[in-house]
Amino acid sequence: MDERKSKTKSTFLLRVLPQLILVGILSLHLVIGAFIFQCLDEELAKLRFLDVVFFEFITISTIGYGNISPTNDASRLFTIFFSIIGIPLLIVTLANFGKYLTKFYWKFQDFLRSEDAKSKLASDADMPIWVILFLYCSTMLFGSMWIDHNRNHFTVDDIYFGFISFATVGFGDTVPKTDKISEIIFAALYLGWGVVLTTILFNVFNNYFHRVYYLGRRFKGHRDVDVFIGGECITVSQITSLVAQQFHAAPREVRTILQELDQLMEKSVETNQ
Repeated sequence: MDERKSKTKSTFLLRVLPQLILVGILSLHLVIGAFIFQCLDEELAKLRFLDVVFFEFITISTIGYGNISPTNDASRLFTIFFSIIGIPLLIVTLANFGKYLTKFYWKFQDFLRSEDAKSKLASDADMPIWVILFLYCSTMLFGSMWIDHNRNHFTVDDIYFGFISFATVGFGDTVPKTDKISEIIFAALYLGWGVVLTTILFNVFNNYFHRVYYLGRRFKGHRDVDVFIGGECITVSQITSLVAQQFHAAPREVRTILQELDQLMEKSVETNQ
């Protein structure tokens, strides 16, 4: 029993550690970047340090409100360099948070003894769309009450500001107020969480559209194809049945995953992370 607990803890740490490292690198990137920005740009130097960090976050999240921007050639060139590193770093970090949130949902369902939770965990399935929409609407409601911006509260402006920001469109006509340090922190957390939810939502929509693309298209003759594993000959159909049995999934569900090998490899990498 103790060995099982220690193994579970070590597995958990191995999965969480890369994300913690990413968060640490991202934080260091923002702090060092803010210091350099204030050294290069006199206008940015007049701002509070956290204001510059928030400007960096808005930049690498590609929201880009435009209310704060570099004002000389040196800081503009540094913005390019900073963004080349920061944008993919933030995307990976937030995408991982979205993946962990999805896995947490299915683990919670498994804890509640949901019938298909284990198979969903095994197949790295998406979170149900109604759950995502509920979280999305709840976040919007939270934002309308606690996140201050330069438009009217408790109106369409709240929804508009939230979606335009979460989708990283950021026209700049509606921006969050960041007069207080608490407002900066809340705004950054709110926007980061919103981008995570939007990533999950768009990924689900993308998978639905992908299914439409494959409507009426099936693999033919693949079930009886022989594959040699460990010196033994086994058919694809037998492999499908064994995998389905191992992960308590229907063979049809396994075949659906096998429709595109690129997706299968991507899911395998994500599962092992």
